Amino acid sequence: MVALLDPSLERSWEGTRAASLRAVDRLENRALRAASAKHGLSTGTFQQLRNAILPRGRPQERVFPLPYFINRHGPRFAERLLSAGELDNFSHCVVTWEDDD
Repeated sequence: MVALLDPSLERSWEGTRAASLRAVDRLENRALRAASAKHGLSTGTFQQLRNAILPRGRPQERVFPLPYFINRHGPRFAERLLSAGELDNFSHCVVTWEDDD
């Protein structure tokens, strides 16, 4: 609409629009960081989670070795895993538990 009034204002309009969009993006990022910090989270935590789930922005199957889980959940992990099912059952299963103990 501005260009219809004066064609020389077209470049000024495009620059103003781009600057405004960048400012809104910065404000959105700052608001996200503030909301996350209010709950004790950081954008770095979200970045790590995103990289673990979507490396290079794409889903990827992950296979973690047993030491990873023992390090994360403690030495009783193997006992709890063995008590969750049969060792000779090779079908896919989902096992859930809380880290309460």
